[in-house]
Amino acid sequence: MRVKIAYSAELDEIPSEVRDLLKKAHIWLDKASSEIISIRDSLERASFTGDGANNSTPDVELLIKKWPEIREYLFKADSVLMDTSHMMGGYYGAKISSSNQIEEAQEEPDDTEG
Repeated sequence: MRVKIAYSAELDEIPSEVRDLLKKAHIWLDKASSEIISIRDSLERASFTGDGANNSTPDVELLIKKWPEIREYLFKADSVLMDTSHMMGGYYGAKISSSNQIEEAQEEPDDTEG
């Protein structure tokens, strides 16, 4: 079962947090890619003759069982990517807001002069 967790981090730590999470997404994608390549290679090794017969049948049942595993890896990578997308969106929004507040503060006239 997957659960959503939330925690606070300093604004300037967000890019580092996102980088670390992207490393996890990359691991999941590598696992999916490795399984896909394994299936492809198994099918390529099967030597099919021109009349449809084959001399080396891959274990199709085993190959079929790999699809849910591949999809799970892709789901995990996608979940991480969605989280990092939200994190970077929040980071960008906070940076823009902070920048706008600084600009507004610099544009306000000083009421003490007079």
